[in-house]
Amino acid sequence: MKNISLKEHITQSKIAVAANKAKGNKHGQLLSMLYSDPFHFIEELLQNAEDAIARRKNANEPGFVKIVMNNTNIDFLHNGDPFDESDLMAVTTFASTTKKGQPEINQIGKFGIGFRSVYGITDNPEIHSGIHHYKIVDFEIPESVQPETHVGFTTIIRLPFKKSLSMQFIENLQQELLDLNPNFLLFLKQIVHVEILASSGSTILSVSEEQTNDNAIIKTICVDRHGVRSENRFLLFQKRSGKFNEVALALPLSHKGDFSVSGKRNVSVFFPTQLSIEHDVLVHGRFTTTPNRENIPFSAVLTPENEKLLEELAVLTKSMLRSLMRSGKLTSDFFELFSWNETMRDPVSATIRRALDAFVGSEKSILGLSEKSFCVSDICLAEDELLMELVRKKDIAIIYHRFDFIAPQLLKVERFVNYLRKSHKLRLADIDSFAFHIAANPLFLQKKTIQFFPVLYQLFSSHHRLWDLQHKGRYYNLRFAPLVPNQQKRMVAAFLSDGQPAIFLGKASNSINTVHPNLASDPSSLNFFRMLGIPEIAHGLSDAEKLFQQFKHSTANSWWLKMYHLYAKGDETLRLRIVSKVGEIDCVPVAMNVSGDKQFCKPSKAYISDTFLKKYFTFTPALFVSEKLFQYFNANGVSASELSHFLEQMGVKKSLKIFPTATTLNESERELLRQEQEVFPLVKETILDYSIDGLDSFLEHPSLGSSVALWKMLGDITEEFRDAQYIYESYVRTEIALFTPYFLTLLKNLNWIFNSNMQLACPNGFNFDELHKSYSEVFPASMWFSEKLGMIGSGISTDEKKMLALLRQRGIGSKTLTELVANPQSEINFVGYLESDLSKVESKSMQATALPDANLIAQSLGGLFPTGKNWYQFLLGNKTELLRNHLMKSVFAGSKTIQAVVEAPGLVCLYDNQVAMQYVFAAVSPDNGEAVLVCPEWRVLWQQRPERKDVSLFVYNMTDPICVEVKPSQIANFLFSNMLVVFNSVNANDNEF
Repeated sequence: MKNISLKEHITQSKIAVAANKAKGNKHGQLLSMLYSDPFHFIEELLQNAEDAIARRKNANEPGFVKIVMNNTNIDFLHNGDPFDESDLMAVTTFASTTKKGQPEINQIGKFGIGFRSVYGITDNPEIHSGIHHYKIVDFEIPESVQPETHVGFTTIIRLPFKKSLSMQFIENLQQELLDLNPNFLLFLKQIVHVEILASSGSTILSVSEEQTNDNAIIKTICVDRHGVRSENRFLLFQKRSGKFNEVALALPLSHKGDFSVSGKRNVSVFFPTQLSIEHDVLVHGRFTTTPNRENIPFSAVLTPENEKLLEELAVLTKSMLRSLMRSGKLTSDFFELFSWNETMRDPVSATIRRALDAFVGSEKSILGLSEKSFCVSDICLAEDELLMELVRKKDIAIIYHRFDFIAPQLLKVERFVNYLRKSHKLRLADIDSFAFHIAANPLFLQKKTIQFFPVLYQLFSSHHRLWDLQHKGRYYNLRFAPLVPNQQKRMVAAFLSDGQPAIFLGKASNSINTVHPNLASDPSSLNFFRMLGIPEIAHGLSDAEKLFQQFKHSTANSWWLKMYHLYAKGDETLRLRIVSKVGEIDCVPVAMNVSGDKQFCKPSKAYISDTFLKKYFTFTPALFVSEKLFQYFNANGVSASELSHFLEQMGVKKSLKIFPTATTLNESERELLRQEQEVFPLVKETILDYSIDGLDSFLEHPSLGSSVALWKMLGDITEEFRDAQYIYESYVRTEIALFTPYFLTLLKNLNWIFNSNMQLACPNGFNFDELHKSYSEVFPASMWFSEKLGMIGSGISTDEKKMLALLRQRGIGSKTLTELVANPQSEINFVGYLESDLSKVESKSMQATALPDANLIAQSLGGLFPTGKNWYQFLLGNKTELLRNHLMKSVFAGSKTIQAVVEAPGLVCLYDNQVAMQYVFAAVSPDNGEAVLVCPEWRVLWQQRPERKDVSLFVYNMTDPICVEVKPSQIANFLFSNMLVVFNSVNANDNEF
């Protein structure tokens, strides 16, 4: 075709338009109506700008676009290469383009049909570019207009709105522009900044990139909408073979850098088309599209170039997978991005899926428990996650003929795991095979440490067929296999072949097999033993069993007296049995406080008569233990206090009854509680919250007497119920966040206290000075609740002032204090030892104090010890076990090398890889003396080397698990201000120190 000038083109265009009008042809108008989306023109203009910027001589200058809209027109500006005559002729001649050699529909778009999309909103678009300033009339005729320029931009395309457009349409168009999807910046190479200005706000889009070691690019798209800034990050893989064979894959990233599901799945040809895929990744290719660029046709005959691009996409997918495998990024969040359905509805999804399928089936792409990657044929899936703790790597090979378990993090992508099982025959590591291995290899369990068995029994507790009678005789049933370590840690079967028990729960006996004491004291193991049917052996057990069966209402008082004497003489095992069984029987004689009706109830439903409890339950039905029971015990030489203590052991309450209550925290509340310790992945969440028996009824009818009673009893609530707990766990760690419990929330925000004028008031913000005088006549054990209720106190005691001053001097804040209180995972409630300012010493020989009146202390404490028991075991044995459990479950729970070993009653040694690291002593401070009692090993250590730095001390109260932790650096000051008594002997019946 002969080249002509712009002037000649304009002349010929006028003739052609006139001829078409005469013939009734409207091809220009019809082509402008190709696009189903009237807002599509903005993508076409951006595509044109991308090409124009690419043609500039200064290739290093970033590409900028600015879009300005008002109620009359849109101005589109860019800093690309200005229009030339051929460009102007291209936008005014249908089916013409300045791109030669390739069909226009296969390219990003430099004028062709795409520019005609602007006619959906305008009749006379204007072009101001370089030396050219024209408006287009009748779709094809350029007419000169007054020049316009803008600093920093080479081209302005002005689109005056059609008069027929409604104001609603213009407002919608404005919103569409401001909400423009920024992801097109991922695949353009020139435009890096787009600014959109409208009367209702502004949007700024920009993109930056950084190269990675994965042959990929991280692109960050920044979006500022109306002053609110956000970022979207993508990991971009690209492949280009030839000018037009270009494909790309973009994986969305979270702010942490792992992969994140975005929900945007449309295939792009630089800009999103209407083709949606089934994977949560962004796909781009220079596909041939329909003329309106909205769809991608796939046909080996009509669009073979698209079939070729699918082949390129498969190659790119495999290359991406290998890069991510080398960098260790084939994690659960990556597999979460893809659909693992058997069928794919579109060829793009199917191409990616086939590439994934081939890669997973042949490469070491599956992460194992050992954090190494394996082929799917070399790994297995644990039927129960506990197997991953129980079966070592060498045992996996023996039992399941595989090398590792699949990593726990992959298990949360359930559809991926199901795909592996169905398509690649991922082996299931079944529990039955594990049980059979135990039965066939007796030495397997014999070689295990005691710590192994609680996990094993937890597994067995969930799978009854492995040990119950119903499946007796099956290859996997272990009912008659050596399954339980006895007191010498020798494996013993639970039952003999005739069904008789072969091992018992209870204290060690030379002639009878008893369960290893560490396991017998472990709650989860004990639960399994009871499920299995292992009986308890204890003196008096048979007598107790007879009593349980003999209970009658008519002889309840004498029954309780017999149970009391049996309990007093029995050991811990018998006592636990009595508490358990009595708790199941409606055996407590009680009277209803409201009606006076006499009846019997379970211990957990009864209260011991108390003045404050009765006032609190004035309008609430409550059951109080019958006075006749106290009279009967008193007549038989048992005081009221002794009976009260015994009833408490049985579960009868003598104070407010605190019970768990269901609480739901929404996601924002949980995120706020997790803000200091984020756990990922979050695999388990538990909420422990509490309420008070009768609280709802009390709040409906508060009286001064009941209010004062509650005020008094709140001070008696133990620390474990003063905060609710939100426990959140990953596979490797557990964190606890505290929040206000339900009962305190109610009491804080409702009217239940009385002021001096006998008016009801809410505690939150209430001044102590305005309380009714009745409150000052009672003395709560602690005023811990006042601050949590939001009350304002006018007076602080001298002791409290000293404590506050000391805390401030030490720099101890609420967070530190929280860490010092009881750890809910431990049986120990402890506080840190704070040295008094008066007892500071620069250095002191750590010599235990020798007390001349040790025998007097022995005599004063002698009544606490049962006959035949030595001081050594009685005082320190149980405390030492508590201490060891605390160290392993809380302090060193995350360590794989540190072990806490009980060397003697009162001494736990910490070993790191079998090297003694620290000595931790459990000591006791009797309630009726100031001395601290420690075992003889203390003296041995000091004689070896004074001024030791490898010793710490936990000092317990005699009657509860409260203790004070004294760290190695605090030992000197502690000894300076505290008496220490060291046992001289561990012989039975020896009361010397």
